[in-house]
Amino acid sequence: MAETPAKQEPQGCLPPLPAQALRNEGRLWDPLRKQEVAHTPEEEVRQRLIFHLLAERGFPAALMAVERAVQLGTRQRRFDLVVFSRTGQPLLLAECKAPTVALNDSVALQIAHYNTVLQASWLLLTNGLELRVAHLQAEPPTWQFEVPNFNALV
Repeated sequence: MAETPAKQEPQGCLPPLPAQALRNEGRLWDPLRKQEVAHTPEEEVRQRLIFHLLAERGFPAALMAVERAVQLGTRQRRFDLVVFSRTGQPLLLAECKAPTVALNDSVALQIAHYNTVLQASWLLLTNGLELRVAHLQAEPPTWQFEVPNFNALV
């Protein structure tokens, strides 16, 4: 994946975390896992993405899963976020990185490896500053810089 300029807003491509997500002592509330999680840069990006998908793009929380294991050959890895279709098939696979991590070929290769198992038709990469979404069944598949609404994905 060649480096392409992303449409950037002053605070990055994702809205800031809502107040209800911020907890005491370096913790964040994860609405999908329904528990507090450590407040790391990557986790903040993941939570910002989750809140964006839920609040602004109409994604149903019941169709989203966070940090589940996937078997890649002899190794087990964990994907960041997957959104399922209403029939239970993986629809969108997301990989979140800390803002200091560039969305480069290595990151694209990582999500592509995960997708060899999951077979989602949409891929999403974000570091909170940039966001890229690709519909793999489009001809030709190209990277976009905005997440479509849930109903547009299905």
